Amino acid sequence: MSVNLAANSAPHCGIPDPLGILSHPFTKFLTFKKIGANLHNQMVDISTIEYATIAAAPTLEVECRLKKTMSDSQTLYSLINEIYLILDDGDRRLLNEFNLSSSRFYALVHIGERPGISLSDLSQLLICDKSNATRIVKGLEADALVYRQPHESDGRTLRLFLTEKGIALRNRSISAHQRYNNLRFVKLPATEQEALTERLLELRESLNGQLQKNAHV
Repeated sequence: MSVNLAANSAPHCGIPDPLGILSHPFTKFLTFKKIGANLHNQMVDISTIEYATIAAAPTLEVECRLKKTMSDSQTLYSLINEIYLILDDGDRRLLNEFNLSSSRFYALVHIGERPGISLSDLSQLLICDKSNATRIVKGLEADALVYRQPHESDGRTLRLFLTEKGIALRNRSISAHQRYNNLRFVKLPATEQEALTERLLELRESLNGQLQKNAHV
């Protein structure tokens, strides 16, 4: 079902429009995939909007609510992205004390959790291509933290293991990272941490599902 809405810029709505979609001087179009509307009362459910080509908004209320929906999503994205950057910067500063980058640290973590892991599987866990994973592993080998062994049944595949030095460094860096995380999240009570973790797990599952779906398009 499609509803024609007039795109009338309304700066007095008090709602930011970071993408400039509604405030653009030209007519915009929207297709409403799901509409729960009472046009006489000017109530429209805009929870599931797909952007396409639409025309003319009948009410200022609908436009303001649409702007707020867009603003909420953009604010959430920006906040999560900013928190990631802050955490990543904190990790970089901490791990530098162990002569580790984030990639080298997580390579040690994953290899320690899965002794004998293949380079291909490690690259998936690090979310990087195989060439980058190879570069990381070579650096760890050069520092005598990791060694490779041929796979027992497939000579073309190499298995990765930590050296004693690698195990010791992994343990020290993980302990320091855990202590640092306890300090970083001390403002959140345990119950709030659990609730936030559940929601973030749901969000991660949803985002991964979208990526998988897009990969098959």
